[in-house]
Amino acid sequence: MPRKKYQPISADQTQWFREIENYQPPKESEEPDTKSPKPKKPTSLSLPSDSFFITKELYDEFEARRLKEFPDLTALSGLNYNQETGEVTGSNSFIATYLNSFLPENYRTSTPLDLENILKANSLQLKGYYIDSGLVLRSTSEPDQYLAQHLMEQVKARLIKPQFPLLIPLYGLELKADRDSPHRLSFNLKDNAELIYAPVLNYKNNGKTFSQTSENGLPTQRELNKQKGKRYLFTGKSGLHRFYLNTDLILYSNYLNLTYSNSSGRVVVTGGGGK
Repeated sequence: MPRKKYQPISADQTQWFREIENYQPPKESEEPDTKSPKPKKPTSLSLPSDSFFITKELYDEFEARRLKEFPDLTALSGLNYNQETGEVTGSNSFIATYLNSFLPENYRTSTPLDLENILKANSLQLKGYYIDSGLVLRSTSEPDQYLAQHLMEQVKARLIKPQFPLLIPLYGLELKADRDSPHRLSFNLKDNAELIYAPVLNYKNNGKTFSQTSENGLPTQRELNKQKGKRYLFTGKSGLHRFYLNTDLILYSNYLNLTYSNSSGRVVVTGGGGK
């Protein structure tokens, strides 16, 4: 039915009508502490057009939303602003994933390929920092068995015969409040999630060296077999791991702790590439 046209009304009445229009009654089957947050994207953020370390403006937005939605969760408390240097420090898998929930359109936290392109172009100084860019799912066992099982169910719903390991860039994930999770959060696949079959991340390649990467930001098996590069790749055997570029440009896909964050961490955002 077409909406009626109203005569001009007062500002107070306008606000009242907006609140009524936007009201959505809670579903009886849902519990408030297990609902996935759906924060609105800000419209006034002023961000660089290329890749960059997250800004003070993004940090302030992150903290305001975190304190409102997840005030007691340590998994999201590892981001800090250094007033002396003007830098935003810290990173983990949950922090980078949450940041994507309110980045403007055409911005995302950087993927493994984005970071390799930055290194090739020398457009940002990445050496000396660790940078989270993905998760690696190998099986439903430990480490992080609960999160691995939760992701595996979603993967099997999308892929008929999934192969593992799977590299999942963080921009394709969203956080869900989950009181059963050891972290009180779990990961959901978004519609735009990339599920990248990455056999080079099998344990047989643990500790091998490389110098070149392929179209997905990972070294090829042929490159690893040469054993002539100066960069290292570390891999795991099972479960769910962080995927990150470390301070010496080593690729780690076997780190157990998804929540650990320290002052060497940085979150890199890439703009203009779409989501």
